Amino acid sequence: DSAERIRVAMEQQAQTVTMITAAVDETALAADSMSDTVATIRRVLLILTTPSTMALLALLLYAPLVRPNFPLFLPEADLTAVAWLAPQLNETDLVLSHYPVGNTLPRYTNGRVFIGQPFLTLHLADKLDELTTFWAASPTARQATIARWGITYIYVGTVEKARFDTTIPPPGELVYDRDGVKIYQLLGATP
Repeated sequence: DSAERIRVAMEQQAQTVTMITAAVDETALAADSMSDTVATIRRVLLILTTPSTMALLALLLYAPLVRPNFPLFLPEADLTAVAWLAPQLNETDLVLSHYPVGNTLPRYTNGRVFIGQPFLTLHLADKLDELTTFWAASPTARQATIARWGITYIYVGTVEKARFDTTIPPPGELVYDRDGVKIYQLLGATP
């Protein structure tokens, strides 16, 4: 009787070991299959993202070639002037400047810019033409532009000096003049 119980217990243990071994084998097969799936997903993602990555690299290399005179960074003098101007502005102020400062200034203040980020500036081509006309215009024409847009500050920095004739100072009170950058405030201008 006791030999029979021992034999039955040993058979049960053998069956348990067999079931555990089978479960381990199934788990290993599932993990192997999952690892193949993960590897496939990685390959597909690499294939899908390669064209956009190559396009981005091409654009990054292409931009300086097409516009070699356009700044890829702001000089220290302009960054210092932007840091000074930002706290002076409130949300109704409008700053007349070219794109590099117009794109940088909104990071530091909630004041508005005449020309900012190209994709967010409405009628960009018209505004660029108007900016060019502003610097070439008579004082009367400049006043008309200021009144039409409600410009409260005029920024004359590195890019403006390189692109426009800034020898005739714009209207307004000179409130900043350091390291070749000038900022004029137009008192009484209303947006």
